[in-house]
Amino acid sequence: AEDEQWIDNATALLPPKTREMNGNKLKFKTRESAPATEDVLALARAALQLRVYDSPHASKKFALPAYWSLMFLTAGFCGLRTGELWALTGKDIDDAVLHVRKQVQYLKGGVLQVTAPKNGSVRDVYIQEKAGEFPLRELLAQRAEEVGPDGLLFPSKSGTYVRRTNFVRDVMNPVRDIAWGHR
Repeated sequence: AEDEQWIDNATALLPPKTREMNGNKLKFKTRESAPATEDVLALARAALQLRVYDSPHASKKFALPAYWSLMFLTAGFCGLRTGELWALTGKDIDDAVLHVRKQVQYLKGGVLQVTAPKNGSVRDVYIQEKAGEFPLRELLAQRAEEVGPDGLLFPSKSGTYVRRTNFVRDVMNPVRDIAWGHR
């Protein structure tokens, strides 16, 4: 059933202590510890609650844009990697299809590189009509219209590609604190 769907490629979405590293590969401690639909929905709901937050993880107060909730839903229900999410533009949303054409990578020294997805996996991903109570397909279409064909769906505060360290500090840690009750 849809409620039992297991979400892959969403490692940042995991509750604490559910994963371990084996070399460079992530593996779940148990199948039950992999993020499920309800985990992804909890993060999306928490992101909507987080409007202005004085984060112990961030150096100052900040306002979290509403589109971060949509980012969690897209990651979880479409199975995208973070670099693929951060490279999505308005033209990548086409009705019920999300076109994964590129990813953002940061190389040593902070150099930004936009490349084909990992292992050259350019692909089309089906967008579910609903993700829990969220009309996922409609929300992605609205966001694509807001940003225009070349605008990033999930930009940083400055409107550019997201840096992983900033995302973890400013978005993921505060959202996870709310979702899992660690505030």
